[in-house]
Amino acid sequence: MLTKGTENIKWVEGIYDGTDKPAPKGEKHWYEKTNFHDLGIVFCERPRGKSAKIIFYAFAGLADKALEIRESAPYKFKHTGDVHRNAHYIGMYVLEQLYVRTKRNSEEENVFREALKMSEGIRKQENLREIFTKFYDGYVSGLTSYENLLEMISVISGQIKDEKLREWFEQDCEKVLANDAKFMKTKHKLIVAKGRDKAISLVYDR
Repeated sequence: MLTKGTENIKWVEGIYDGTDKPAPKGEKHWYEKTNFHDLGIVFCERPRGKSAKIIFYAFAGLADKALEIRESAPYKFKHTGDVHRNAHYIGMYVLEQLYVRTKRNSEEENVFREALKMSEGIRKQENLREIFTKFYDGYVSGLTSYENLLEMISVISGQIKDEKLREWFEQDCEKVLANDAKFMKTKHKLIVAKGRDKAISLVYDR
């Protein structure tokens, strides 16, 4: 992502790791390429009335810079809190322009959005499987009949609008119903859980 600064100047996106590394010979850091005095940046005073306290961790070097700025302009900043507030104010509006108002779809953003879509699909599958599992456990433990279990699958399936998701849900249920080993494993798990609850009850009844 390239963001224009002053005329014929471009800022190249990079990553700050907390260390102020010297710029390559003949070049300048991104923050040295713009005459900020010409941008008309206003001073952010301490808010009166309703405000919010923001606490976050930062590199130690930034705290040192805040102190240096405060000592260099005590007529403007009464304490380093004033410096941090202004830095946060200025930076917040810059970030808003970069990522909200004039955003550009980068490769990183496209990958993130696609991954988010996939994770949303997985979340829906997990929720559907969890619902089915509860009814299946009820069937295995004898709380509901096989017919009721099939009816439950049909009702849930009918509520799923996404055709691919509905097909996956039905196939996932069919795999479990056709798996005798799954049935016995679940039954054993429920018996063990029931025995554990009974043992705990005996301890408390004494």
